[in-house]
Amino acid sequence: MNSVVTSYAGRILPARTVRSVAGCVLAGLLAAGMNSCGSHKQTVVADQSYESIERMISGGSYAERFASILQADDQWTRVKLPVTFGLETPARFSVTGTAQIERGESVFVSFRMLGFEVAQLFVTDDRIVLIDKYHRKYVEESTSKLLNGVNVTVDDLQSLLLGQPFVAGVAGEELSRAIKAIDIEEIDDNWDVSLSTDIGVDYGFMFNSNNNLGYFSAGFDNTIPFFVCEYSSPVSHGESLFASGARFTVRTGNDPNKNFVGSVTWNFDKASWDDNVEPRKVSTPSGYDKVTAAELLQLFAK
Repeated sequence: MNSVVTSYAGRILPARTVRSVAGCVLAGLLAAGMNSCGSHKQTVVADQSYESIERMISGGSYAERFASILQADDQWTRVKLPVTFGLETPARFSVTGTAQIERGESVFVSFRMLGFEVAQLFVTDDRIVLIDKYHRKYVEESTSKLLNGVNVTVDDLQSLLLGQPFVAGVAGEELSRAIKAIDIEEIDDNWDVSLSTDIGVDYGFMFNSNNNLGYFSAGFDNTIPFFVCEYSSPVSHGESLFASGARFTVRTGNDPNKNFVGSVTWNFDKASWDDNVEPRKVSTPSGYDKVTAAELLQLFAK
């Protein structure tokens, strides 16, 4: 693999992993949701390494291991659980809420403060809706428009948030062909999976010796990663493995003080699963002003 490596949080990451436009959009939307709550509590992600859980998977080659991990992590349909979103820079905010995730269908998050719902976020393959109840405004855009044509599905976004690997925009028989074409490199006790898209965007995953996902990174070829996510505190549900903690960095330029650095913490101790979770939908609110995502972010930047 023709890759350049860079250091991040004391670990070696491949720079042949690339920009996640989806991650940047989500980070911006969450930042808006957090600001609407006005809370200054800070998120604490539990310090538990992925080395502590050894995943039992089949397959000898790394490609076979990757395929087995994808299959194992797909053994669930719905989950509902508490979540905390935190932002460290460029400002400090934290907000709690309840997330409801339907595998391959939707992500719904209700943000609350002092017992009141202050915002809702709803994401599907077709649309992204962010309802700001504080300012009585909402954003509703097609997912493809906000992602600028990047072939990322809601299934991929779910995996990114929950610390599970994916092949962007690919499923079924195409997935088997895509796995055969991936670039895998062994780095010390870790192994790195690098994938590419058809629009010049690369991304990748780094697994440890126990075959557990520790990092996701994304960027342009042979550049410093544009987006990096570090996972921690793994839990299992059936055959699937999830990260209770995720710390992300969205690089916005050469000035690190302007980067988005934040975290997502899931409380799996209070999770409801599969048939015990009713799918949640969101309707366009009446009496609210519709604005663009950029206009909503500008509102909070004032």
